[in-house]
Amino acid sequence: MKPSLILVLAALLTACETPQSRIKRNRELFDSYPPPIQTLIRAGNVEVGFTSDQARMALGKPDRIIMEATPSVTHEVWLYGVGASRVSLGLGFGMFGGGGHTAMGTGVGVSSAGVGSGEKIRLTFANGSLVGIWRQS
Repeated sequence: MKPSLILVLAALLTACETPQSRIKRNRELFDSYPPPIQTLIRAGNVEVGFTSDQARMALGKPDRIIMEATPSVTHEVWLYGVGASRVSLGLGFGMFGGGGHTAMGTGVGVSSAGVGSGEKIRLTFANGSLVGIWRQS
């Protein structure tokens, strides 16, 4: 199998990850949570007070993790909906010169959005506990 095909298949499998698959992989940890927390995780929801393990089980691995520091506190911020590679394909056709020469070209581009661009969910943690949730409306 070609390496590029393997990468595409791996990306598709990662994209198909669900709260249920993460729960199955971490069953013992999930079973240790109180029923209201389990219900939220099953639904793919988080709330203030969640641990980082609970948030990861509910939403999966964040696209990016950044640190935001102030003089008094440093927060770990998880960003979802950013940093995912985007692929685009371009096709061009042109004629040049007096002899009727033609040329055709193609191109493929891969980009990664910057922080804030396309961001869907932002979770802010302090000391391993979720203290802030921002969702794009």
